[in-house]
Amino acid sequence: MFDFKSFTENLGTTLKALTPRITVPFAATGGILLYIHARDLMFLPAGVVVSALVVAVLCTCLALASLLARIWNATAGLRQHLAETFHHYRDRKRIQTELEYLIPKEREIIAYLLAKQQRLFEVLPDGEQAATLIAKGFVVPTTRKPPAVLRDITVEVPAHVWEVLVMNRSKFPYEVTNPEAHPWRTNWMAR
Repeated sequence: MFDFKSFTENLGTTLKALTPRITVPFAATGGILLYIHARDLMFLPAGVVVSALVVAVLCTCLALASLLARIWNATAGLRQHLAETFHHYRDRKRIQTELEYLIPKEREIIAYLLAKQQRLFEVLPDGEQAATLIAKGFVVPTTRKPPAVLRDITVEVPAHVWEVLVMNRSKFPYEVTNPEAHPWRTNWMAR
């Protein structure tokens, strides 16, 4: 009885083993035999010609597939870099358009960060007053360094967002209301 599962497992193992070192010589041999038959340099039985054709086509396809897989794997870093660059470009455009629609508390937090040249800060896990900035992508959680207080999480302004904020610094004037307080912190009595 034919067992399809074991056949596909064995076929996969066989195809993995068929590297270009094996498939290219077989494809070349099949091609040479087909050339000899086409030019009538030597008489070849029909079975040999058909076998040479099948081997040449199959091995050429396997060699090309292996070559494409190697190229695909070799360009993984480049593809990742291009995807990140494209994402950052779109995110910069989105952040630029959202700057006009920030609420006053969000503007105050961004103004404080720009005035202090501070990209990293700590908040409670709920985000406190910076929760909307986290939701909009202006600020993201990070695991770079452990927070000073274990109940806090560390968040940062991504570099591509920071560039947009620095370019639009004039839209965020910093006014000191309480030099001791961080604008993203929620008073414990207000909780």
